[in-house]
Amino acid sequence: MKKLNGFTIIELLVTISIGAILATMAVPSFLTMLENNRASSQVRDLISAFNLARGEAVTRGNAVSVCTSVNGTACVAAGNWENGWIVFSDLDADGVVDGGNCNNINTDDCVVRMWGATSGVDMTGGAAVITYNPDARAVAALAVTMTPNGCTTGEIRQINVNVSATGQVTSTRTTCP
Repeated sequence: MKKLNGFTIIELLVTISIGAILATMAVPSFLTMLENNRASSQVRDLISAFNLARGEAVTRGNAVSVCTSVNGTACVAAGNWENGWIVFSDLDADGVVDGGNCNNINTDDCVVRMWGATSGVDMTGGAAVITYNPDARAVAALAVTMTPNGCTTGEIRQINVNVSATGQVTSTRTTCP
């Protein structure tokens, strides 16, 4: 009788079982990695908005603000940062987009850039607006906390974004509540 080369059904089932066990161990870690990357990306977006506002204030020689926004054209007074935010020239430094048609950047408040709503994170704390003066200083300090979905107590996955009164932006990772 001729010997056949290949796998037996038992060998195949053992290999598939080992693969399934390894996959069930890897998927939760992969999901956590995706959530962390999403939160880090959104932190970078928020920090870039603050840095853009600071640079625009110096360049334009007038106040520029960052505020929470749902529609990308106006600030929301009691807004939440996870709903999105806008950077706008704020000529009277009141933290409100006062209209205008942006035909003249020296007389009209104009939206410079907008970011849409975030997903997969809760962004809480701080005021709904921060204004930078032409000397690159912030009118007041601000702190925003980003907590990824699925963050469990004791994990170091929460990210705090702080803007000092000097305008400097920092971020630090802390433990989830």
